[in-house]
Amino acid sequence: MATANASRPATPRRVAAVRSARRHEGARITVRRPEFDFSDTPKYWFLDNAFLTRYMDGMAALFPDGEMFFVNSVRAVRDEVTDEALQKEISAFIGQEAMHAKAHREFDAYLAQTGLPIHDCEQVAVRLLGLVKPLKSKKLELAITAALEHFTATWAQRLLTHQPSRDRMLAPEMRRLFTWHAIEESEHKTVAFDVYKAVGGGYPMRAGAMVGAMVILPAALAYIELKLLRHDRQLFNVKGWAKGLWYLFGPTGFFPPTIPVLFDYFRPDFHPDDHDAGEAFEARKRELKLDEMAVAQGA
Repeated sequence: MATANASRPATPRRVAAVRSARRHEGARITVRRPEFDFSDTPKYWFLDNAFLTRYMDGMAALFPDGEMFFVNSVRAVRDEVTDEALQKEISAFIGQEAMHAKAHREFDAYLAQTGLPIHDCEQVAVRLLGLVKPLKSKKLELAITAALEHFTATWAQRLLTHQPSRDRMLAPEMRRLFTWHAIEESEHKTVAFDVYKAVGGGYPMRAGAMVGAMVILPAALAYIELKLLRHDRQLFNVKGWAKGLWYLFGPTGFFPPTIPVLFDYFRPDFHPDDHDAGEAFEARKRELKLDEMAVAQGA
């Protein structure tokens, strides 16, 4: 006989209640201020492979201005948010993203010292995100932020759970940089989405922004990859390309498991808390001793 405590199907109302209880967990989003020293980073620090290293370098080049776009889009509407707990999350989100931008600018400065045209690559984010400025739509900018945050959170959670990716980062400081960034992306993955919903953002704009992100972000990464490989005179390194593409897109590669998660964003009842990194999230936090890096929160 079924008991009163037997599990029941998760109705939309019950799912919403669980999310509401899970969303504002007080200090779940922690602002930290780690320091990095990139001076011993080898030229090809990811599996000693030019294709993979420059792919990661190129992705990182999009972060500084991208992160500040995210901060500005959330900050622009925070006066419309009445939920005090969400206001605290916004402050922590701003703090984390500011630290990410700072760390990646420092890494970009290191790459620039080696002669890599990384500052030219940074401008790709500036130009692309600048295309929406003339529209003067705070809600659209926030929708773009929510879509791109789903990308970063999805890829971050894959990095946290896919040990081969971390093992193949041959430079310990680079492994620490990307693992820290991935942890914090997982921590604040709900904020932009929740703010968008709180200010009345609707499904059509949310879905449209994700379509744009799915087209433009991979194209931007491909453009930067070609630019950097051409600079390194590795553009026609067929063996390097084959190894890199197999690692990223092969049956056991990094990206295939992330594709259905990215498309899950198009569900009308989607929420970022529908996906997480499980125990790997806490394990990576312990490895980096992140609880020792917390700083006073406020933005």
